[in-house]
Amino acid sequence: MSKILLNFISGIKGGGVEQYLQNNTPAIKRAGITSYVVYQHTPDAQSLDALEHSGCICIRIPEKKSHPLKNVIESIKIIKALHPDIVECHEDLANVFPLIASRIAGSKIRIAHIHSNGSDFKAPRIIIKYMKKAICLLSTDYIACSINAGRYIFANRKFEVIPNGIEVGRFKFSIAERNLLRKKYNLEGNLLMGSIGRLTLVKNHLRMFEILKEAKLINEHVKLVIIGNGELERTLKEQISTMGLEDDVLFLGFLRNVHYFYSMIDILLIPSFYEGGPITSIEAQASGLPVLMSTTVNQDLKILPTTKTESLNLPAAEWCKIALHLCQMKNNRSYANVVMKRTEYNLDNSIPKLISYYLDLLKRG
Repeated sequence: MSKILLNFISGIKGGGVEQYLQNNTPAIKRAGITSYVVYQHTPDAQSLDALEHSGCICIRIPEKKSHPLKNVIESIKIIKALHPDIVECHEDLANVFPLIASRIAGSKIRIAHIHSNGSDFKAPRIIIKYMKKAICLLSTDYIACSINAGRYIFANRKFEVIPNGIEVGRFKFSIAERNLLRKKYNLEGNLLMGSIGRLTLVKNHLRMFEILKEAKLINEHVKLVIIGNGELERTLKEQISTMGLEDDVLFLGFLRNVHYFYSMIDILLIPSFYEGGPITSIEAQASGLPVLMSTTVNQDLKILPTTKTESLNLPAAEWCKIALHLCQMKNNRSYANVVMKRTEYNLDNSIPKLISYYLDLLKRG
């Protein structure tokens, strides 16, 4: 008889948590575990389709921000109806809500899974402190995508680190795809900086625009390609208009076959204010793509010599110099894929650890 894993996530918008579930669900299903996903907000249609295609059964509930009580009540109803063997919450600080629901509903295995080492939740420090404590008290088990992400919520408590694995081979550099896409978007002959992810405040797109503006002073044939969608799209387009960069920034939206686009660009920028373990940084390195990240991102993700981290206190002009230097480094992009296959971020290596973890929990009951 199939076991049930019930995942609670904030929304389906093409973010890292959805990608994590999409990557892992097929193998979880093969292990005899059926995955449900409970989400809020109007979903991104393509991202929802991708999740369902991977094997997830998705259920929408009221938003906690507008209807906190309804959110918890509906969560309780779903848990009681499905009787999940495991409830896993992927909402970081907001895990408090589904954990309260699963505790009330009587779930024996309640996992708090942390994907970030920070939050943009606006509240006094004392409130955040007690939210973290409540998460730890309401959970029976702790998972994080990295040590930094885990310590952000769990502090010195023991937790399991499950890396955000990817299908490494899928991201192997392709000169054919590079040439095809550059021709399609009329970008031949340009140095392309890239950003892949949600258009949200945490991604710090303004710093990317500043880096681009500095780069244009050195090389007029530099452009920025942004892949993803989100609530800040209009604001970001207004910013580039103000900065006179309308012709140098391309918004390509959410793309299903994003793995091809890593071959197209020359460097990935991740100047985020915080992130636990961005999957894009792993995907980029699997494509042999240079990556420049902020030091607020998990440092364990620096695997290849063409991946660097710098402080956001450094001016944009310095970030620009480092980015251009990384683009000029000697780099065998195809061999990078071989290196990444040996790491814990290869799905073939991370999935057995995750499945084993679930099976041990199920034995415990």
